[in-house]
This record gives sequence, C-alpha cells and structure tokens, in this order.
Amino acid sequence: MRDTCRESGRRGSNGQTGLSGVATALFVAMVVAGAAVGSVAGSGAAGDASAASTHFDVTIDGTNSPVIEGETLTVDATVEHIGEVSDTQEVTLTVGDVQRDTVEVSLDPGESQSVTFEWATADGDAGGYTAVVSSDGNSDETSVSVRQKPVFDVTIDGTNSPVFEGETLTVDATIDHVGEVSDTQEVMLSVGGTQRDSTELTLEPGESRSVTLEWATRAGDAGFYDATVASDTDSAGTDVAVEEGGQFAVTVDGTNSPVVEGETLTVDTTVENTGETTDTQEVTLSIGGSRRDSTELTLEPGETRSITLEWATAEGDAGGYTATVESETDSDATDVVVEEASGFTVDIDWVVEPVEEGESVVTQATVENTDAERDTRTVELRIDDETVDSTEVTLDSGGSTEVTLGWDTEAGDAGDHTLTVASPNDAESRDVRVNRGNGTATTTPVPESTATPTATPVPTTRPAETPTATPTVTATPVPTATDVPTTPTRSPDATPTPTVTATPVPTDDGFDLSPAAAAVPIVLFLLLLLLAALAIAAYVYVRYRSERGE
Repeated sequence: MRDTCRESGRRGSNGQTGLSGVATALFVAMVVAGAAVGSVAGSGAAGDASAASTHFDVTIDGTNSPVIEGETLTVDATVEHIGEVSDTQEVTLTVGDVQRDTVEVSLDPGESQSVTFEWATADGDAGGYTAVVSSDGNSDETSVSVRQKPVFDVTIDGTNSPVFEGETLTVDATIDHVGEVSDTQEVMLSVGGTQRDSTELTLEPGESRSVTLEWATRAGDAGFYDATVASDTDSAGTDVAVEEGGQFAVTVDGTNSPVVEGETLTVDTTVENTGETTDTQEVTLSIGGSRRDSTELTLEPGETRSITLEWATAEGDAGGYTATVESETDSDATDVVVEEASGFTVDIDWVVEPVEEGESVVTQATVENTDAERDTRTVELRIDDETVDSTEVTLDSGGSTEVTLGWDTEAGDAGDHTLTVASPNDAESRDVRVNRGNGTATTTPVPESTATPTATPVPTTRPAETPTATPTVTATPVPTATDVPTTPTRSPDATPTPTVTATPVPTDDGFDLSPAAAAVPIVLFLLLLLLAALAIAAYVYVRYRSERGE
C-alpha cells in the first residue's frame, strides 16, 4: 500500500513536473510570437510615417532667361509639403547636369515656400539648357538660355599722323557688333597711356559704325606714341607721331585803358613765329576769365604780325581786369580798367518831321552832366539802332547844353522809323516818319532857339471919345482937272476913322514853335498897334476941336 502510494506520489510528482514544462514552453512561444507580431506591426507603422514626411512637391514659377554671359540666371520655384509630419530637405537647382545652387527648406504639413535659385554665368556659358529644381522626392524642370556676350570688335582704319604741335591728331576706327543682343559701350582713344577722347555707341547685333576720335596736341607734345582705340570688349592700336611745330610768341604792346562803360577796350599785340615750321594758330583775348575776341594767324618761321583785339564794354562792366592774349604756345597779360560811365542825361527838345525822302530829319536835345566831375562824352543820333550822326560834348558837373543832330534821308527811306538820341548811359527815342518823295535833296530849316511868329492882322480901331455935337460944314467946290488931284470934302458930321494896316511878318515853315514862344511877340505887336490907334485918335480929336474954333 505504501509502495503503491509512493509510486502514485512519484507518478504524481513527475506529472506535475511535465505539465510545468509544457506551460513554460507555451508561454515562451506566445511571447516570441507576440514580439514577432509587434515587430511586424511596428515596422509597417514606421514605414508609413517615413513615407509621409518626405513628400516635398516642387513647382518652377519662372526664370529671367535669356541672360547674357556674365549675368546671373535666376529660377523661381514653390516648394509645398504635402506629407503628414514636419521635415527639412535640401532643394537644388541643376543646369546642364551641373548643380548650380542649393537651398535648405523646412516645412510643416500643408506649408509652402517660394525659393529663388541663382547661377552666375561666365564667358563661354552661352547656350541652351534644361534647369531642374529637385527635392528629395519630387522635381520640376524648364528650358533656359544664355546668350553670347556682346562684343564690339575694334579696327583702326587710319590716322592723320604725323601732326605738328598745336594741331589735332585724328584716329579713324570701325566698330563691329558681333554679339547676339543690342548693347551700348564706350569707345575710347588713348595716346601715350592717357585717355584723349571717347564716344558712346549703341549697336544692334551685326551693326557696324565708323568713328573719328581726336587729340588736340599742344606745345611740348612732340614725340612718338601708341594710339589705342578700345571698346568694353576689344581694342586695337597703332603708332602715331607729333612733330615740333611753330612757336607763336605773344607780346602785349599796349591798350587804350582806361575806358568808360560802353566804349571799346583795345589791346595791341605782336605775335612772332619763333619756330622752324609754318604754322596756323588762333590768338585769343580773354578779360576777367572770359573770352572777348580772337583771330587766326598763319606765320612763316621768323614772321611777325601786329594785331589789335577788342572788347566792346557795356553798362555794368566797370572794374579792374587782367587782359590775357594767348596763342597755342605762349601768352602775355596786362591790367586794364573800365570806368563807370558819367551821368550824361539826354532829353529830346524837338524833332523836325515828317519829311520827304531826300530831306533831313533834324532834332535838338538837351544834354546834362549829372556826375560829380567834368567829363567828355559822345552823344549819338540813331535811326532804327544805326548811328547816323554824333557829336562830342564836354560839360562841367551839373552843366547842360543843347545839341542839334540830323539824318539826311535818301530815296527808299520812306516809312516809320525810331529816332534815338543817346549818351553812353542814357537815351530817349521818338517815332518819325519819312514820306515818299522825288529823291531830290533839300535843306530842312533848323529852328533857332527863338523864332518870330506870323503876325495876326489887327482890326480897325475907333477913337476913344466921340464929340456930342456935330456941326454942319459946307464944302467948297474945286475945279476938276485931269492933272489935279481931287481933294475930298470933309464932313464934320462923320468921325474920322483911321485905318491901320498890319505889316505881316514872314512865316518860316521850318519852325515848330511852342504856344508860349509865339504868344510873346504877338502881345507886343498888339500893344504897339493900340498905342498907334490912340495917337491917331488923339490927333483927329484935336483937329476936330480946332475946326470948331474951340
């Protein structure tokens, strides 16, 4: 029994041990299976998450193509994140299978960003290309082109070398545009390494232009030089020569300084060619830094020439100046003075006009010196701004005088004109008329300062008193004879009335008298007539009384 029990116990114990082992094996198998399932599930989820985060969609918006070699090509693109998680990617620009630019882009899901890519082109990059913008999982492309850089080819056609010092060296050149686009470039002339001239050219592709560039040489420029004509993209050179030329020595001999404003300043100068060649140079007069006059001289070696240069001064030019006479190889200077014009005022008194062609227009003006010093000035008569007569006037300070000036008209002068009497600092004008005539010259009377007016006839004057009583008087007959004058019968009934005949004064048609000047002699003449009438009346009255026996 015990053995049976022990056996049963042994068996029971062994059975429990077996079941425990089986359970353990089953648990391990379940764990391994779960891990495998979890691993597979986790791997799938991670794959889905990775795929969502790498989707950056790329769209090219535009470019600045075409560009010229040396310019920068730009490509504008939009990058949009259509995944589910935020991510950062490098977006690149590839042109001609060469990566040209890269931009790092960070986007959240649904976010987009505009990006500009650049390629700095260079000489030799001309051509057509495919530009590709790429993200990690997407790309877009477009065609672009780079054009050949404009080339202005330069060819020197010729020069006028050799030239003498002081002459102008010219260089002729042809500029050909061999590029693909229109362009504007500066074309320059350099001689001896110094820029002498330049011009700006705008040319279409295939267009050519001829240009002439210059260098104005001067004394001391003699020598041999390299002349170079250059555009922005090409250049050409040639040899030129400048030979020693004429040397024009300048000496100022004198001036008429001082002058008064309105007068002409003159500068007398001697110019001598001390060089060994015949030359032509311009000789100029500058006063106060401004060019006033010039003349061109051609002189043989050793030849001398005297010249006079002028400056017509005007009101406001008063002051001290340095007058410089200059040739292309020498100069000389002296001091000159322009004085302020004296105050000579002008007032026109009268003008004899209108006249006929061939007659003279005469005017009188009063000139007064309002300056503080005695002075002499020229007073001019101008017709339509042309001087036709003049006179010199010398006046003390405050003094005045009358001047008479005239214009002898001719056939063809008919019409309206402007007459002006002018001093250096004052003027007065009047309108005058010249009528058409026969062209025969006549002398127009010139009024004196005092003119005699034409007398006016005076009416008959009666005595101041008349007697109240008039006696009757019987006339005595007188024999009639042809050779004896008849004496008229006097009747005491009638009051004798003397008749006064006015003596006319000749009229001078050339006078243009003012009313005041004409009135004075008329009044005097009337007074004389009145006195004569009174004297006659008194005489008649006395005679009348004596006949009555009173």
